[in-house]
Amino acid sequence: MLLVILGISKSSHVERIILHRNDNENNSRTRGFGLCVMGGKLSETDGKLYAYVAWILPSGCADKMNLKPGDRILEWDHHSLVNCTYEQVCNIIDNSGNTVELLIEPYYKE
Repeated sequence: MLLVILGISKSSHVERIILHRNDNENNSRTRGFGLCVMGGKLSETDGKLYAYVAWILPSGCADKMNLKPGDRILEWDHHSLVNCTYEQVCNIIDNSGNTVELLIEPYYKE
């Protein structure tokens, strides 16, 4: 089953964000970065698979960097997440270091 994301991007604005893993964050879903990522989600606008921020841990690293649910993650530490399956996205995140650079396309709702 594929989930179709209906968010619309108003622009091609992208941002680079640095996240630092918090070793004291005991949540396996956030992997210490303060966000849960959904990968392999189909975009109805271009038919590609993307990774999105599903939710943010309040006061976590991602929250402090102003990431929001629905933001599209194009790269995780210089690894493209475009057209990656859920499993591939999980593998990239699981194998990342304690500091990662994300390329984000912020979510805009019309």
